[in-house]
Amino acid sequence: MLSADLNLDRREMLIPTGFCQDFGDEKAKVPLEGEGERADIEELYRDLLYECYQPVKFGELEYSPSQILEAVDPVAFRIGVGEYADSEIEDGRIIELNGKYYCLDGVTE
Repeated sequence: MLSADLNLDRREMLIPTGFCQDFGDEKAKVPLEGEGERADIEELYRDLLYECYQPVKFGELEYSPSQILEAVDPVAFRIGVGEYADSEIEDGRIIELNGKYYCLDGVTE
C-alpha cells in the first residue's frame, strides 16, 4: 500500500503492488524492469487500425490496413504509433519506462 505522505499523481497510485520500487528520500515510485505485462505498442496500434478499417483486397490478395500504412508511409505509421502511445498513457492504460511500455490492466487503487 502506498503511504499517504507521498505526493503521487493518480496514475502512479494505480500501479499494482510489487510493480514499483521506492527510492526513499526522493519519495518516488517507478516500475521495476521486468515487472508487469510488457506492451507491444506497435502491435496494439496495428490492432486498432484493424478494428477501425476494413482489409484492402486486390484480386485474391488481402492486406490489413496496418500492413498498407506501414509499407506505403512508414513515417505516418510511426507517428500514429507515437500518438496512440501518448493517448494510452494519458488514459492510464499503459506506462512508459525507459522507452518500453507496460500495461496497467487489472490494476486497482
